[in-house]
Amino acid sequence: MAAITSAQSGNWSATTTWTGGVVPIEGDTVTIQDTHVVTIDQNITIGDDTTTAAINIAAGGKLELLSTAAADYILTLKGDLTVSGTLEIGTTTNPIPLARKFTIKTNYSATLADGKYGTKVLIGGTCTIQGAALSYDRALLAADAAAAATSLTTSVSTGWKAGDVIGIASTTQTYSQCEKGTLSVDA
Repeated sequence: MAAITSAQSGNWSATTTWTGGVVPIEGDTVTIQDTHVVTIDQNITIGDDTTTAAINIAAGGKLELLSTAAADYILTLKGDLTVSGTLEIGTTTNPIPLARKFTIKTNYSATLADGKYGTKVLIGGTCTIQGAALSYDRALLAADAAAAATSLTTSVSTGWKAGDVIGIASTTQTYSQCEKGTLSVDA
């Protein structure tokens, strides 16, 4: 397909970000030039399934996902990711929130032939991936649980949700009495 280069800083989905006004698509390869910051704002499948870099971030260039991303996004690479500049998925100050998910799929090749090992991530620049810290708050039970109880009530609002895994500590120093469980929604 085409080798597309950034024309200026902007969102991945904006035609003004790219030389020729064409947003890169599957089959294209991308170079983000020096001083340009490209912000991920959609799902991306990129690369031409060859040894050519699917994305090349030049020294001084940057590919980023902001902590304010409007949705969960997936970056699917059909070729290498070469980072001579900066790949920044959240920052220490502004991490990707727990409510958001960002996935990078590598080794996405339709034709892994002999001698081809899939995607390589080559980092000669800076790579930052920072999500929000998980909370491991402790919560006491509002009342003792009966033997074989299938539900527990905590003394405080925890913010836990269905699918969270919790650890239930023993009331003695015997570690074998500890349990873990996955939370579900009451019917």
